[in-house]
Parts: sequence; C-alpha cells; structure tokens
Amino acid sequence: MSTLSQTKALNFRPGIHRESTQYAEEGSWYDGNRVRFRDKRPENIRGYETKTSGSLLGTGRDLLTWQDNITQKQMAIGTEKALYIYNNGGVFNITPVRASVSLTNAFGTQVDSVRVCVSDTAHGLASGDFAVFTSSSVATDFSFNSMFEVSVIGTNSYAFDASTSAASNQSAAGHATAHYLIRSGASVGITGTGYGASDYNAETFTSVVLTSVINVVAATVAVSINSTGHGLEIDDFVYFTTATTVGGNILLTDSTFGGPIFQVVSAQDANNFTINSLVNAAATSAGAGLATAQFLVSVSSSADYRTWNSPAASSGIEFEAANWTLDNFGEILLANRRGGGLFQWFPTSGGSVRANAVTNAPVSSNTFVVSPNDRHVVCFGCSNVAGTKEPLLVRWSDQNNYNNWTPSISSTSGENTLAGGTRIMQGIRSRNQIAILTDEVMYGMRFTGPPFIFSFTELGTGCGGVSQHGGIDMNGIPVWMGRDNFFVLDGNSVRRLDCTVRRYVYDDINTSELGKIFCGVNSEFKEVTWLYPSANSTECNRYVSWSMEENYWVYGEAIWTTWNDSTTFDNVITTGTSVGVTRIYDNEPPGIFTAKGLKLDSFIESADFGIGDGNEMLFVDRLIPDMTINNGQVSFTIQTKEFPNGQLRTKGPFNITQSTETVRFRSRGRQARIKLENNATGTEWRYGELRLDIQDDGLR
Repeated sequence: MSTLSQTKALNFRPGIHRESTQYAEEGSWYDGNRVRFRDKRPENIRGYETKTSGSLLGTGRDLLTWQDNITQKQMAIGTEKALYIYNNGGVFNITPVRASVSLTNAFGTQVDSVRVCVSDTAHGLASGDFAVFTSSSVATDFSFNSMFEVSVIGTNSYAFDASTSAASNQSAAGHATAHYLIRSGASVGITGTGYGASDYNAETFTSVVLTSVINVVAATVAVSINSTGHGLEIDDFVYFTTATTVGGNILLTDSTFGGPIFQVVSAQDANNFTINSLVNAAATSAGAGLATAQFLVSVSSSADYRTWNSPAASSGIEFEAANWTLDNFGEILLANRRGGGLFQWFPTSGGSVRANAVTNAPVSSNTFVVSPNDRHVVCFGCSNVAGTKEPLLVRWSDQNNYNNWTPSISSTSGENTLAGGTRIMQGIRSRNQIAILTDEVMYGMRFTGPPFIFSFTELGTGCGGVSQHGGIDMNGIPVWMGRDNFFVLDGNSVRRLDCTVRRYVYDDINTSELGKIFCGVNSEFKEVTWLYPSANSTECNRYVSWSMEENYWVYGEAIWTTWNDSTTFDNVITTGTSVGVTRIYDNEPPGIFTAKGLKLDSFIESADFGIGDGNEMLFVDRLIPDMTINNGQVSFTIQTKEFPNGQLRTKGPFNITQSTETVRFRSRGRQARIKLENNATGTEWRYGELRLDIQDDGLR
C-alpha cells in the first residue's frame, strides 16, 4: 500500500438503481440477481426445494393455501389444463366434469398398440382435452380406468393413448362411462397489439362479410374461402367474429374447430385462400356459409404501414392464455377459470371428488373475489341476469349464500356496471373494501347494506391493472402493477411508486403475455414480488420485488409462475416450471441456499465510482473484505475504464472466504465497478462494508 493511498469504504444506496446509465448512477448498486437488502446491506436470498415428487399438467396460473375447519392444511392450484388439490402430502386432480356419457361397443384397439379409438356422436371435444373413463372394459380385458388426453379424429370420434398395449385387435367393442372434463385452455396468449399479433405484426383491416363463399369437403380439415382481393399470404391470420355452421359441423368462431383465429395455410390466388379446421368436416359444402372476418396481414414498410418486427399499435383483438382465480368461502374452495363459470370443492369430500359447478352463478366470469366481512361472492366481467356478458359488470351473490344470484326484496344479490375503462382486470380484497382495477381506473367497492348493498367510488384514473393477478393487498394497502408503472392506494388516493428499475422491467417484458403477471407477498421480509415474462419468454421467468418497509427495488431470474405467502405453510409456496415440467415448490425454506440441491447463482454489481469529479485516474491495489460467508466462498471482481463508454479492464475474480483478510491486485482507471457473486453450492453470504486502497494517479 502506498503512503498516498486512502482506504475507501464502499457503501452504496440500498436497492438496484438503473433508471440511468451505469456511470450516472454512481453511489448505487446497478445490477443483480437473487439478492435482497436488510438494514441497507445486500445478501443472497434463500433457495427452493420441490414439495412433491409428482408434476402437474400445464403451468400454474393461480395458487391458494388455507386451513379447513379441522385445521388441516389445504392447497389448490389451477393450470390451463387442470385444477388440483394438495392434501396430506398428496396431489389430486379435481378438474370439474362438463359432461358424462355411457359408451357401448365404442372402442377400437390394435394388437401391440397403445392407441385406442373411441366412437361418441357429437362428443364436443377438442384435441388436448381430457377424458376420464370409469367402469371400462373391452373383450380382451384391456382396461383403461384413468384420465387421458384426447386427439380428435372427427365430430363423432376421437383417440387416446393407453398406458399399456392392447392384447388383440378390437372393433366396436367394450363399454365405459366417459367423463369429459372442462376444456383445456390456451397456454399462450394471442393479441392484436405488440409482438403477438402475428409473425409479422399484423395490421388489422376492415371487417369483411363472407356470404356463400366457404367451401369444405367431407372428412377433410381444409376450409377454402373465396374473397375478392383478400391480400392475404401464407402465415397471415383470419379472425372470425361471427359465423354460421358449414360442412354440417364446422363453426369457425368455436375453439373446438380451432377458432376464432386461423392461420392461412395456402393463398391460391388473389381471390382464394385456405385455412385448416381442427376437426374434419362432416359433409361437403360448396359456396356456403355466412361469416364476418377480419384479415390480419403482413405488410411491407411504407408511409402508412409498419416495418417488419415493429409492434402493432392496436387491433382491438386480445385473447389471453387460460387463467384461474381461487378463493375461499369459509373452508370451501371456490374456483373460476377465466371466461367460465364458478366451481366449488369441499374439503370434507377428499381428493377423490372433483369440483362441481355452482349452478346458479354467472355462466361466464373473468375473475371473482369473496368480499371481506360481509361474505358476498363478487364476480367481475361476467354475464348479467339475462345471460349477456359485460366486461365492466360487477355482480354479487346473496350474503352468506353463493347459490343465490337473483336480485329480490329478500336477497342482497345485485349488480353494477362500471364506467371507466373497457374491462375489469382484477378485484383485490383489502381492509373494509374491494379495490377494483379496470384497465384504466381504480374503484373502491364498500359494503353499505340495503338498499344498494355496495357503494362504488372512483379513486384514481390512468392507473389500471395489468392482469387478474397483478395486484395484492399488503397489510391493508392494495399494491399493483400497471401497464407502465407500479401503484399503491395511499389512503383514498392512488400514488405511483418511485421504482428505481421501472425502465429495466418494462423494456424487457412480453406484452403479449401480460395476463400471466402474478403478484405475491413475502411477509417475512415485507416484500411485494411480481413475476413476469421477459421479452423473449412466453412464461414468467423473471421477478421484480419492492420492499414496503425499506423502500428498495430488486429483480432477478425465477422459474415461478404463481406465489402464495407463508400464511398456511412454513414458507412461501410457489409453482414453477423447469425444463418443461411444472411442480409445487417450497420457496426459501430456512437454511436452504440451493435450487433442488444444485448450485443457485446470485450476484450484485455496483454502478461506476471514481475519485472526485471523475477527471483523475485512480489506482487500486488492495481489497479489505467485510462479509458474512457461510459454507463456501464469494468471488470478487473489479473492472476499471478511463471513459464512460471506454473499454473495461477486468481484475479477478478473486475468491473470498470467511477467513480472507485482504486481496492484493493492481488496477487503474478513472472509474471502477465491483461485482460479488457466489460460486459454490449452498453458499450464504451477506455484504458488510468492503474497503479498497485507492490513490490519485494523475489526469492521464
């Protein structure tokens, strides 16, 4: 150490700060992954373990934990394919049944093949749906009493793969009771804005009326359409808003046949193109049908059009991936898959009993919540009493009776249509009210009793929600993510949060999958965490967290898609998808700093720092570490440069353990930055106050 050196303590502001450049954010931490701050000091966050060995069908979309009336811990998980219950260490599929049918002489098998063909007139299934068979048999004693994913052959037939091969050839044999589960939902959203509109970011054209121009051939999937000057090319999209049945069975607005959005597979000429149905036509039709369609076409660069790979400004079309809302009415589980009805499950029934429909509830609802204190079930963006769906409708059940939704003099049931925005995104149960988020406005919904039952107050505009799970209540305060900012309800007014990583988050987010954003609370550390899909991912693969208590922001990588606080179990519970497999996880159990036993990386990097105003060169030759390190080591790297956009010179990494006193090196530049990262399995570390020996090294 030179006699001219000074020992400089490196104390940076808590949280990650990157609203500006790494040079301009001097005095801050600039980048990181899987870190949090406690008492203004960074440390790595704990790891995770699988809670169960089994996997889930689909990707987690909502997660709920609770204790039933006998204090047994329960957990419900909804995916785009199924609804699950975790109970006594076991996972049970309780997906509701939409229809049951008795099948006789309906099965066909081929020797040494697992393929089973089934005949069922107008089964209404789509490929990817699930069927459960009970009391099943065929003449060869080949049994398949289980649940299977089906592939549709035609309107009256489908197939599935059994777990074992058939012993002989059979045709029109056997019997079973088939239970068709509610249809599997989409795993990926399609939207007419941003980068999800189409392969070439389609421009939406004026609706086209197609009258007697649709052609299909029996037992084929091709649907050819005559439309003069359609302007479509292969891989463009056609969206059917209305349609009549063609070919005896094909309804182009129905998801059973692949609708309402189809991709063009052939453009024969300027006036004819072809799309494919998911189901074969039952009959041949020529010059038939009546439909209204929107053509979404790829366009080249011009003054009026966008260039390739530029986002569409709008199209008025948005289809989100399937999603669930789960809540409790006492110990009873209530569940709603977006756009469907309301289902119930009783813990006393056990995992062998499936959830069943609440028959008098709205036939279609986008989300719901059980109101605080007064016990009304409140549906949002749902069908009204007449059965017509309204995206801004709030409709609630009778008090203490979610089977009664009919307004009357003896019932507190009712409904109210909001005015702000175009649709309701979410309802957040908070202290003495429900915070309702449309895509533009925040409302407060409070129980007032008869005659109006609830009052509705507009609390903020330009602060709409981003998804049906994008907000949460934290200690009686609603917090949520909007399309370009984070917000909190501060008393009776909305306040925008001062987020130090806002640009970083919103510049790296998949705008076609905003509906998957999920917000959760970690009460142990007083944190609110948002899970979101980065720009190159269709599923949540990153997180951003805000500490309400210490007011800092951090972000990082994650595999989580849902999140539930440690109110029932001993730690945060999540669902996560890794290598295409979805499981339930214990997140941050005490003492665990690995990912399922494997190394779990974490790091933190500072912004640039210098001496004085940054004109002088600095010379650094010694590090004096002050860190708490358990089980392993942390690597230290220092980088220097002469100008903000100059070339970086790297020294390190140098390994630091709990017993390391000093680290010697030689580095020179006008600015420097440091990075700390763990490089061993199971390492726990906490930053104290690192010090560097630094001296002025002139102006050159």
